[in-house]
Amino acid sequence: MLLLHLQPQYEFIHEAINEAITCGDTSIKAPELKDWLAKLTPDSETGKTVLEDQFKRLETASPHDEEFDCTVAEVNKDKNRVNKHLPANDQRVVLSTENDQCDYICASYIDGYRQRNAFMITQGPMEDTVGDFWRMVWELKSAAIVMLTQLEENGEEMSRKYWSDTVGEAAVFGLFHVELTSEVRDLGDYCTRKIKLSPISNPQETRIVTQFHFTKWTRSSPPESAKPMIDMIDELQRVQRKSGNQPITVHCNDGLGRTGTFCTLYYVLDRVKTEQVVDVFQAVKTLRIQRTGLVDNLEQFKFVHTATMEFLNTFSDYQNFK
Repeated sequence: MLLLHLQPQYEFIHEAINEAITCGDTSIKAPELKDWLAKLTPDSETGKTVLEDQFKRLETASPHDEEFDCTVAEVNKDKNRVNKHLPANDQRVVLSTENDQCDYICASYIDGYRQRNAFMITQGPMEDTVGDFWRMVWELKSAAIVMLTQLEENGEEMSRKYWSDTVGEAAVFGLFHVELTSEVRDLGDYCTRKIKLSPISNPQETRIVTQFHFTKWTRSSPPESAKPMIDMIDELQRVQRKSGNQPITVHCNDGLGRTGTFCTLYYVLDRVKTEQVVDVFQAVKTLRIQRTGLVDNLEQFKFVHTATMEFLNTFSDYQNFK
């Protein structure tokens, strides 16, 4: 069962297992997913499809905010872009307190299917937290950043810009020099940037961080096609293998909806590659044990299913698929 690898300190783990039994088996054999999706029709009594019913059940099957101790995040509310579904004390990313700096950033560790703490999920950096963002990337040795939002959408800031646009010219963010090392690779729905990161106090010590910026995903609707997202995940995994598989930094605006959907898809595809089994319901439920509110609407839940189907239709292109 997927829940067996979770950290034992949560008092509600037994309730989660019991709920999984109550919800029944939600797994689908990968070769059967296409037919399963094709047969989705509203129930004659409830008027809801199986997907709609599962997403509704997630609200009761998942832990809620009051089951987490989020006092550190609440005390540091000025460092949160959005003050809901905050990081739990025992799941938050803790920064160093060197030079009397605050150890808080609005970020949580999230497990992947085959790797503990595979992701550090966070909100779009704000003017006062960009330095903390780069401190997190540096201190936790993250070699890849996934950005799932535009800097601004409908006149509202989603993320403060935290990189330099000019190749060879470093910008200063907090305690770090941040330098674009090559021209941006524009791949249509997403682009990649190679960024050299170095502490101001020791500019000779440098690291290269790859940013994957997916630009065709708004808060209101998922991408029309998942193929670019699947391609991006494949490229991201190659970067991870070369860099030692340290945590991937993932953010959108609030670190919940699009960020949770991306991490769920990553998790689901890893399970497909390993077991040839699809279970989006249990994936979301498992990730929500580490951070509430992930995957915050039905359209995102549906997108993970359709994206997995697109992956299965083209799996021969991906070397990790067994």
